[in-house]
Amino acid sequence: MATSNRIKWLCEEVGLQYRTLAEFFRVSVPLIHMVGNHKRDLPRQKRALLDDPLFAPYNIGEEIAKLPPPAWDDSDKKHRVIMMNYRDKKLQWLIIATTKALEKLKDKHRKHHTVLYHTRHLPDQSGKEVGRVENWWILLKNTALFELMEPMFSLSNRRKLELKLALLKTELQEIERWKREDELEVS
Repeated sequence: MATSNRIKWLCEEVGLQYRTLAEFFRVSVPLIHMVGNHKRDLPRQKRALLDDPLFAPYNIGEEIAKLPPPAWDDSDKKHRVIMMNYRDKKLQWLIIATTKALEKLKDKHRKHHTVLYHTRHLPDQSGKEVGRVENWWILLKNTALFELMEPMFSLSNRRKLELKLALLKTELQEIERWKREDELEVS
């Protein structure tokens, strides 16, 4: 059954869908499936259409290998390069800002833990009469404990910042790769 081979070739090599072929031949999609699987054959007048030389299978891969790679239409290259440079600068700024925010968060977290460790022997409240210095350290301890309970200091918040930083760096690397490709095209 040469028709099934042609249908298989059209689907696999050319990338047509069974639905597209069914619309062209004005038959049902299941019939095209069955023809492609050697279970049925097309009606005679439809088979005559399929016998056209344009539907004849051949090795497209060998033919395409002989051709030069397809050239991409780049009519707005100047605008694209300007926007890519703008995005590059913006990403660099966002990476610096996110890195600073992450470092600031880690530093504050470390300082709060330092205060908590330094005041670990002090009570949480000053129930009895204590000195001014001890009261001040108890206040610092409670403030640090309260600050650490805020959502800002959660592990998920830190991971969000780290993920944002990783995504920004990945996008920046991709833009730099595109810039190198553009420079290779020019030279």
